[in-house]
Amino acid sequence: MSLVTSLLSDERLLMEVNRDRPFQFGRSGTRQPGNKWYKLFLSRHPNIVARMTESLSANRRNVSQAVIQQWFADIRSYLSEHDLLEILQEHQRNYKIDESGFQFSPKVSKALAAKGSKNVPYATSSKEKERIAVLANVGGDGSLPPSLIIYPNLRIPMNVYEAIPSSLFAIGKSESGYINHQVLYEYLTNAFDQWLTQHNIQRPVIVWSDKHESRLQFHLVKNEMQFHLVKTLADLQIMLILIPPNCTHFMQPLDVGLFGPMKNEWAKCVNRFRAANPNEHVTKESFAGMFLPVYTRVMSREKIVKSFKKCGIQPFDQDAPDYTKLTLEEAHSGDSRIFEGVLQDGRVEAST
Repeated sequence: MSLVTSLLSDERLLMEVNRDRPFQFGRSGTRQPGNKWYKLFLSRHPNIVARMTESLSANRRNVSQAVIQQWFADIRSYLSEHDLLEILQEHQRNYKIDESGFQFSPKVSKALAAKGSKNVPYATSSKEKERIAVLANVGGDGSLPPSLIIYPNLRIPMNVYEAIPSSLFAIGKSESGYINHQVLYEYLTNAFDQWLTQHNIQRPVIVWSDKHESRLQFHLVKNEMQFHLVKTLADLQIMLILIPPNCTHFMQPLDVGLFGPMKNEWAKCVNRFRAANPNEHVTKESFAGMFLPVYTRVMSREKIVKSFKKCGIQPFDQDAPDYTKLTLEEAHSGDSRIFEGVLQDGRVEAST
């Protein structure tokens, strides 16, 4: 990679450069280069100019495939260097997490109506437009660690906890109703860690995750919560590895073979509930009890193992993903960061 293409944006350059001694013109009290250093750097290198970044041509599909295959090579190389390559051969040490929302009023695909009708209205209440997010967790061997049901910031009634077995689900809550660093920290360091211990799973283990910027902004530890999350994962020997961005439709086991059937089954469940209880609605309190049989029906060991294999995650195989599903809108850059520790100044220690 050339010097020009490897330079970060101004802000990231100032944030990510780390040296053993302070810069001569660095920011006061930090080891980060300041604006004066940046300007002097450009004056020393007149052949380098600040330019707008440009994405690769969308028609260069082969480049996208090459980037993804390089991601496979980077992960394999990193694990080999740290004598951890055997993890890729042991299905029970690989896990995939991902979040999806389940609406209280799923879209009904078909309804009986008079021939020629173009618009078939479907009445819903305002409450039925709500949804509950679920952070699913599946193992490469088909195992099911507890997944996480995330409620909007509210007092969760006791009957919700009683409706589901703790072996299948943990309960969390956040202001938005979606995953955040606090909820993820509590889940991984409690429910998931305890499950690993109870099942005598050899560590370290790998948790594969998507590069979802609203959820896992680990490029820099920006606050204490993020610091504790990454630090604790290192202590617990849980390796968080990001799969390439914008590849969930063919490299994410939960998207490839599980979330689709699960949402179809959920829609059927809600429709049956409505038919039997025309004056009642799905609520936050009733969701868990209704969702449990849907979840257990879809999450079969056979489907989970097949989904991992189809994505090339387990077994770890760069030729397994269906690259024909790369579209013109796909990103042409990858991220092979392995988050395993924290530097003394609070930044994430990531290997690429």
